[in-house]
Amino acid sequence: MKKTVLKSLCALMIVFAMVAAFVPQSSASAAGTAYVAGCEEWVSLRSRPSTSAAALRHIPLYSSLIYHGEVGNGFSQVTYNGVTGYVLSGYIDFMEPQVAERDMWVVRCRQSITLRSEPSTKAAEITQIPLGARVCKLYWKYHPDFYLVNYNGLTGFALKSYLQ
Repeated sequence: MKKTVLKSLCALMIVFAMVAAFVPQSSASAAGTAYVAGCEEWVSLRSRPSTSAAALRHIPLYSSLIYHGEVGNGFSQVTYNGVTGYVLSGYIDFMEPQVAERDMWVVRCRQSITLRSEPSTKAAEITQIPLGARVCKLYWKYHPDFYLVNYNGLTGFALKSYLQ
């Protein structure tokens, strides 16, 4: 009887080892690309891993991030558009969102339009998008003046009146 129990335990341990070898490891521990998810509009990129820390900027929903890892206190260190800071880990996803609505083109401007960090003409500039350039309009809640767009891997807000 002892041999039967011992054989059964060994067989069970082998099965567990084989299953563990095929279970994908969490990508949360490895540096790489991550995305903002699970919020309504944006998350705050903070100067320290604390909700009371200064917000360096707002990162729009579905934006791509460079993920550096979890740092504790419910935060992860990330880089967004060249700025490194901290985001609540619950708003980070490692699956690329499929949220593109359609391609649009920059029209009715002299040379370029401004891609901004928030839906406001006073928000920080991310980059300039030249006349005639194609952008990808992303799904985002309705705003009377701005679309959330992606241009050359940068995500931000552009005035609707310059996109067609």
